[in-house]
Parts: sequence; structure tokens; C-alpha cells
Amino acid sequence: MSWNTVQGDWQRHVGQVRILWSRLTEGELQEINGRREKLIDKIHERYQVPKDLADEQVRIFENRFDEPNPKIEREKRGEEIVPGPGKALGSDAGT
Repeated sequence: MSWNTVQGDWQRHVGQVRILWSRLTEGELQEINGRREKLIDKIHERYQVPKDLADEQVRIFENRFDEPNPKIEREKRGEEIVPGPGKALGSDAGT
């Protein structure tokens, strides 16, 4: 995945960033605004870790989006998500 996916939809991903790096302030998250290098710099500063470690952490976060989620892909295409027979939406029962 390219970072463009995260940067292009920063408002969607900022919540996950907030959870992973909870020491970052709201102001810092707004300042980062999806910019990868800025996120690395802020992690480096706030957590006092080497930049290469901050970069590795961001790369791991970034790689979480490599495999498409079928449910999200269907939602993006505007397809209705209908549970299978005997299943509630979001249920893993019977699988």
C-alpha cells in the first residue's frame, strides 16, 4: 500500500493513529494531517524513540491496509451487505 491511502482518508484513519500513539495530542494529529514524515517526526519526539523505529512502527501500521477487506470493498462500491441465512449482520455464528 502506498501512504496515499491513509493520507487521502486521514479523517477515517486518525482514530486508529490516536489509539496506537495515544501520547500524540489533538493539535499534533491535526498538524500531521496524514503526512507520513510528520507522523514519524511526532512519534520520534513524543516517544523519544529513534526515527528508524518510528518509521518501522508507521510501516507496520501502513501494512495493515495491504489486504483489502471484502466488506469495506463492497461498501465502497455501494453494494448492500446482506447476512447469510441464519446469521445476523456482523455475526460469525456458523462459520
